[in-house]
Amino acid sequence: MLLIFIGNSHLLAWYCDYINPAEIYLLSKSDKYNYLLKYLNVHLEFLNNSLDLSQFIDNFIKDSEWDSLQKASIFNKIPRPFFSLNGNGIITPIAFSTQLFTISAQYNEQIVVDIPKDLLDLIFWGNNLNRRYDIANFDFSRLSYYNFSLGVNYPIIKNIMEEAILNNFNLGIKFHWLIGRYITQTDSAFGLVLTTPNVLIGEMQIFQRTAKGGNCLAVDIGTQTQFLQSFTLGLAMLNINHGFVWTSEPKYRILSITIDSLSLQRYIEYGSIDSVYHKFDSIKPQSAFKTNSPAQILLQASYQPNRLLVLKTGYHQYLSKNRFTDNFYRSMNYGVHFNFIKYFASEVSFTTDLKHNFAIGTEFYIIIKGARFKLLISQLNGCFQKAKGICFDLSFGQNW
Repeated sequence: MLLIFIGNSHLLAWYCDYINPAEIYLLSKSDKYNYLLKYLNVHLEFLNNSLDLSQFIDNFIKDSEWDSLQKASIFNKIPRPFFSLNGNGIITPIAFSTQLFTISAQYNEQIVVDIPKDLLDLIFWGNNLNRRYDIANFDFSRLSYYNFSLGVNYPIIKNIMEEAILNNFNLGIKFHWLIGRYITQTDSAFGLVLTTPNVLIGEMQIFQRTAKGGNCLAVDIGTQTQFLQSFTLGLAMLNINHGFVWTSEPKYRILSITIDSLSLQRYIEYGSIDSVYHKFDSIKPQSAFKTNSPAQILLQASYQPNRLLVLKTGYHQYLSKNRFTDNFYRSMNYGVHFNFIKYFASEVSFTTDLKHNFAIGTEFYIIIKGARFKLLISQLNGCFQKAKGICFDLSFGQNW
């Protein structure tokens, strides 16, 4: 999966379907499919850097009228410098795979929001103190694009002898043609608010770039080896490209907002917020611009002692920082795949960034007479209501 770098942030997105294009399937021959058609796959992801699911339910759904204790509880859980939100939606209407090649079409929508902690402080408690609030580092960015991919997986060595040490050696390559639909990229933001119990004066400027169309060509290459019938080792370089080039209606935007409550008396007299709040929006055409897309390294290993169980491990790293995976730019993944029942399989995975962030995922597969159903649930930094992020991935398909 391709994730686009468009700035600096501290979001904690963790779910990515990292796939080696030379993947070898370890299950027995009777379980291997020749063709797989996925006619619907929906992936929804929401995460933040501060509040767990139970706190969202208690403070935003059950009770939206906060007292001082609730405000203090929410505020103290937000790390400096800001409260971060990240949403990601992916729809794959169709994907077709064989043992040798795969094709797919996909739509991806990503939204990033960073709210400075000082701004929340001001909103929560108002201007009752003689304070200076730094509201820089505000960020709202959005990216949407289409991803059309074609992959080829070619067996360089294929040895069916069970006593052979080397059974398979695959070479794979996958091309992604991405059509950028829209981008809003916040380059920087500056802001300052001065308050007294009677006066509030402030100014904020946001600098953004926008465009309505761009293109990008990405390439994944990989190799995977199977030996002693039960072990695989894989190495892949993902997303080898030069990033989006935005050429359709590129614009540069400067949004200026000022607040001056010295004219509050006019607001009281005339009921017009315009006397207190002023907004200036400057939008100018600019030349085409590029957003980088970092390459990634993927190392994988698996062991299958019998057809009922597969143990997996992997190491993944971006070669440069990424806005959507800042804290997971380097991670380890561990997984256990169970196939105890003929028509049912399950997999449990654990991902860590080797520091303090982690994700736990559970997948369920049901395959009956070729009909295929998969449900994935992933949770970040906690389980169930203690999780700070949650992801659902649902797919339907047919294999034969």
